Amino acid sequence: MLRYCVKTLKSVGGHLRMTFLSVVWIAVAAFTISAQLPADLDSLGERVRYGDDDVKRDALQAIARIKSEEASRLAIPALTDPSELVRATAVGAIVSLPPREVYELLLPLLSAREDFVRRETAYALGDIEYEKVADTLVATYNKNSDREYKAAVLEAVGKTGNTSHFQFLNGVLSKKPQDKDAFIRRSAARAIGRIAERANGLAPLKTTPENFLASKYKSTATPIFANVGSMESLLKTLSKILENRKESPDTVREAAFALGAIGDPSAASILDRCSESTEIYLSEICREARMRIPPTD
Repeated sequence: MLRYCVKTLKSVGGHLRMTFLSVVWIAVAAFTISAQLPADLDSLGERVRYGDDDVKRDALQAIARIKSEEASRLAIPALTDPSELVRATAVGAIVSLPPREVYELLLPLLSAREDFVRRETAYALGDIEYEKVADTLVATYNKNSDREYKAAVLEAVGKTGNTSHFQFLNGVLSKKPQDKDAFIRRSAARAIGRIAERANGLAPLKTTPENFLASKYKSTATPIFANVGSMESLLKTLSKILENRKESPDTVREAAFALGAIGDPSAASILDRCSESTEIYLSEICREARMRIPPTD
């Protein structure tokens, strides 16, 4: 391998020259860095336990980026740190542990005194695959007055893909829209779409609209439809949102996305109408949603 490196470097034709010793130095340096990884983890653990708040948070963010069970275990002590900012950072650093363990570690933090800690905990729980997560989060929804926490719960429930909570989400959207609840309603509609995507085996869209290109360049060009249960009430609620001028634009866009993810043919006509909207983002989202609905015979 070393001879190959030297030969390759010489082939540049004299524009770049490197001595044999330089190549050896690079190889040794690479080996040393690799050998130091466990020591680096030990260092992160020390910083989490004994650093000041900023040092702890930096270490926890580094642990989160590593994405390994070994690294995540180093973050566990920070879950009980006196600083709410440290605890809030720690919840996202332990998600590479086994899902049940993450759930049990984070469950007490859903009752934290600080709104920020509760919100970050809800978001983190949405990132694990554990069957109790959705039920637990839904149970906390009405016990919290913080709207940002409620929105976090809705976002997390959407990530779980649990179709049993469509009725809960429909209840959130069935209420009369108010400006103060716009973010909550947007999150509920988004959650419905995410759950329906998973139920229908659709590849999740990272952005909505996916792009503004011709249909053949969109991943939603091939419609897939599966029955995800009795959806009549939910479809009616989402359709009303598209027609209600008092709804926030973000909620309308997410409702259109959700209709496409569900894929029921009954939504085809309203999505066709919304595709003609002068609001370009809504128009494109409706067009993409319409592509997900299979043609009727």
